[in-house]
Amino acid sequence: MNDEARRQELRIWRFGLATVTFAIWVGFILYINALGLFRLEFGAFTFPVAALVGGMVVSNMLFFTAFKTGVNLRFHDPSMTLPMMLTALLWACLTAGGLPEMRAVSFPAFIIVFMFGIFTLRISHYVLCWLFSMAGYTLVVATTIPDDAGNARIQLEIMHAALLAAMLIWVAYFGHYVGRLREKLHSRNSELQQALALVEELAVRDDLTGLHNRRFVMDALKREQQRSDRHGDALSLLVLDIDRFKEINDQHGHPVGDEVLKSFVTRLSQAVRGADVVGATGVAPDVPDTIGRFGGEEFIVILPHTDTAGAQRVAERIRVATSATPFGTSAGPVSVTVSLGVARHQEGETPRSILERVDSALYAAKHGGRNRTAIASGDRDGTPMLHVAES
Repeated sequence: MNDEARRQELRIWRFGLATVTFAIWVGFILYINALGLFRLEFGAFTFPVAALVGGMVVSNMLFFTAFKTGVNLRFHDPSMTLPMMLTALLWACLTAGGLPEMRAVSFPAFIIVFMFGIFTLRISHYVLCWLFSMAGYTLVVATTIPDDAGNARIQLEIMHAALLAAMLIWVAYFGHYVGRLREKLHSRNSELQQALALVEELAVRDDLTGLHNRRFVMDALKREQQRSDRHGDALSLLVLDIDRFKEINDQHGHPVGDEVLKSFVTRLSQAVRGADVVGATGVAPDVPDTIGRFGGEEFIVILPHTDTAGAQRVAERIRVATSATPFGTSAGPVSVTVSLGVARHQEGETPRSILERVDSALYAAKHGGRNRTAIASGDRDGTPMLHVAES
């Protein structure tokens, strides 16, 4: 279930809670009517209680249909909090009108409606609800109060209206206050999640080059070896080292060395992404390659679904891309070459074992003259020797 589906379920659950409140409200009206205390009269016209209850049920069913069919998702606020509150406040005003001798009994209905807006409404929405409530209440009371009402009755109605206005102002302020606290909490949680994501990212990234660090690469290598053993897929590993990098640092300084490393990573990434690494089976890789910095000027590339021949093509592409053009630095152009070792994962082999073999291949490339690729022993016809592809 996706996030939107879960949010929709939560909206329906909240609506169910509102429906229970409606049911209690309807039960209260029917009970009061049974006692003969409910009468909604507008002059000579008597508004039947059945019409009031029916209107409440119908409006509730319309909102329920909107939620179940997903029509609510077309609204700016899919919860439809404001429309439902205004509808409920209309019924609350009519309920108050039907209780001429005890208007205050209906006041909890107004308060409950306002409480439903705590988590979604802004202060402007609360102001709208307050104005709607007071206008509706005043209108209903003014049209239902008898013409022969005495001064005491009028004073009582004014007191009821003032009491309702004060209560709703307090509830609106409280709702706004709680809503702001919720927004702040949501904002803090978002900031915390972003901070945790950054910490997790920094824990597996090299801060200079932005590549994955040794820890991440080792975990990735272990996962890919398990995948390779489980499915019988090809898996190859490249380890590469920039030739005579110490001389670059000694001659131009470490800042220039850092520039070279960053530029090299750009070429390395482009070479790996643009390489043809389809294995002997002819199946294009569906698992992304992992490039990491192993430390200093040494880097590693994990190539899933790639056999020895495919890995060698990638290695040569990297080697040629590195040496083809000098690197532009603040100290001027700097020529760079790279030596590479290639090894294909053998069934049941451990990460330590393949790293030892690929390191041996890199050692052979270095001592064979640098700027070349060496293939680890056992990767061609099981021959226990190193094959060096010279520049």
